[in-house]
Amino acid sequence: MTRAVDVAPPKPAAPVAAPAAAPASLIATPLPRPPEFAAIASTTVMTQTLAMAKAFGALQASMLDHACAELKATLGDVETLARTDSAADAVALQAKAVRRSYESYSEHLKELARIASKAIGRP
Repeated sequence: MTRAVDVAPPKPAAPVAAPAAAPASLIATPLPRPPEFAAIASTTVMTQTLAMAKAFGALQASMLDHACAELKATLGDVETLARTDSAADAVALQAKAVRRSYESYSEHLKELARIASKAIGRP
């Protein structure tokens, strides 16, 4: 009589990893030179951007100056109006204030137009 022997099935051999190639370093890879027109275009864009930023800053400064001057003038008009006792004087003061405000705003718009025209290259 023969006895059955329990034999474990053979284990599969562990796969042998191939030596891994070192990944290419991005730092070591030379960058291609950009085409010549790209340098010219970027210079042009930067020049135009700088010019527009300067113009925008000048416009903002002008608007802020006008707003401050208008506030001071309006406060002065209100103080003068508060000190008057005559209705006729009050109406005359209000008319002067409206005229002053209109003329000031008109000059302000001319100044903004001058700054904008200068920025876009118009005389």
